[in-house]
Amino acid sequence: ITSTAEIIITPRNPLVGIGSQLRFSAVVQNVPVGGVRWRVKNNGTGTIDENGVYTTPSRPGDYIIIATSEYDPAVSAEMTVRVRGGSLPIIIE
Repeated sequence: ITSTAEIIITPRNPLVGIGSQLRFSAVVQNVPVGGVRWRVKNNGTGTIDENGVYTTPSRPGDYIIIATSEYDPAVSAEMTVRVRGGSLPIIIE
């Protein structure tokens, strides 16, 4: 039986306000080394640092962050972050 590498990103389905920061974590399963590299899918959709701290852009929308395995760059996972205007609590599932 062969195990398939997989990345699990948390929190799942986050909803945050404009100008917020949210820390993501990722677990890489079925690979010998579990680190990830973070990035946002498109320019202008916020920033994410090497520690998984995402800073939202200045406009509402749905934005995608990506975690890619440092061990096997072919393995990645995406998470959609819902950014809304006004003051919102951070909601995670």
